[in-house]
Amino acid sequence: VPINYGTFVGHIALRLSVMGMDAWERAATADEIERIAEQLEDALSAGALGMSTNLMDHDGEDRPVPSLKADDAE
Repeated sequence: VPINYGTFVGHIALRLSVMGMDAWERAATADEIERIAEQLEDALSAGALGMSTNLMDHDGEDRPVPSLKADDAE
């Protein structure tokens, strides 16, 4: 039986990759947004089907996920 498998790159993972722990505290700068977009383009070129977001979860310390710190520009 063939396996159908697809992956998405997570918005939180992109933010953490570019911003480090600052992703928990603030919106991304214009430069960081550009780097996030570049990493997303790389992931899509490598076969990712798209980007996923998650606005409802909290981490193990009950902090809101970093995506909640993103502004409209991001």
